[in-house]
Amino acid sequence: MFHRLVSRGFSRNAGCYGHRLYSATTSASQPKGTGAKALGAVALTAGLAGAGITMYATTNDTLLPKHSALKDFDSLTLNQEEETHVISLEQQRENLDIVKRLRESPEHTCVEFNSTKPKTISTTSLTRYTLKGKDKLALDPVIFRNDKENSLVIVTHLGKALCGHKGIIHGGLLATLLDEGLAATVFPSMPGKNGVTANLNINYRKPVLADQFVSINARVTKVEGRKGWVEAQVKDMKGNVLVEASALFIAPKYFS
Repeated sequence: MFHRLVSRGFSRNAGCYGHRLYSATTSASQPKGTGAKALGAVALTAGLAGAGITMYATTNDTLLPKHSALKDFDSLTLNQEEETHVISLEQQRENLDIVKRLRESPEHTCVEFNSTKPKTISTTSLTRYTLKGKDKLALDPVIFRNDKENSLVIVTHLGKALCGHKGIIHGGLLATLLDEGLAATVFPSMPGKNGVTANLNINYRKPVLADQFVSINARVTKVEGRKGWVEAQVKDMKGNVLVEASALFIAPKYFS
């Protein structure tokens, strides 16, 4: 369920538009003399992210199972209906006031997670593979970082096939996107620029309606040694706070 032109990813020079292009997990070479293998940039998304938000994680081979279920991007294509849907979402996203404002903001940089052409995507990725597609996480998020404030704004679309109750986005899906968004916000400030979730606290303030764009507004509150604290709000395009979250991430010693 991916567009055939996935190779561009996010680009600062191109305004970080994405263009239906998915910058997903890339393979990394194994460090010589160690048993560590870089798992690469795990997205999203937003982007997220699906919200596919790109995370950074390295771990030891003995700690996680090895997955060989990889797909070539060229074999993951959208049919005409799906492609039309994604193009429509892109146009809607670029007309959002928040996206226009952040693109023009000198304090914000559109994040480029993958500087090299991605070759494959893991079929075990929840937000980058399983939940991709029409009426789900069809479009990669657009992501803006403010280095001065140590914050991130992620704008993503939530399709109508991601519901718990009719017409209302599943709370577990929101938790997943928040976990990834909070991690993407704090990881650059942590040892090894990666870590794992120690705890995640969520308050659901209002129902999050399906088939709409939302923003995840996250900021780092504190970093001490291998621990990083971060908080976020999910807002609709009118600025209403829908969900609030806070989390603690820890960079294990084998990550640094």
